[in-house]
Amino acid sequence: MNKRKCRCFKAISNCDASSIVLYFTVADFGDADQLFTCVHCGALFAIDPEREYYSGVPFSTIKGRLSCPECGNGLVDVVPYPDTFICPDGSEGHFSRSDNSIPPDSEAVLVEFWDPYSEFAHDSH
Repeated sequence: MNKRKCRCFKAISNCDASSIVLYFTVADFGDADQLFTCVHCGALFAIDPEREYYSGVPFSTIKGRLSCPECGNGLVDVVPYPDTFICPDGSEGHFSRSDNSIPPDSEAVLVEFWDPYSEFAHDSH
């Protein structure tokens, strides 16, 4: 599985006594990438809604065939991120934005996430 860069924004949340940086996407003039996390190790995945649509195969179908490239567990257990995230101590945290506003472009960052459809593309040819 390959990684790809995704435009997102930062948020801060707490895990026990420490603060961690989380990332989130927002729909601007179309669909935003959907982010997921592995509940076993915290690896992050980005699903491009257009790629999912044009492949004809929903992520819910292919995730059962794939394994996390960081811990080897199946992706069938991934959950939406940053709604749920894994703290450094392995505990589960939860995050919700206080509003649905779109942050200024100047706050956008590019972050690399695992791309499950990069793996799927090899299977479909």
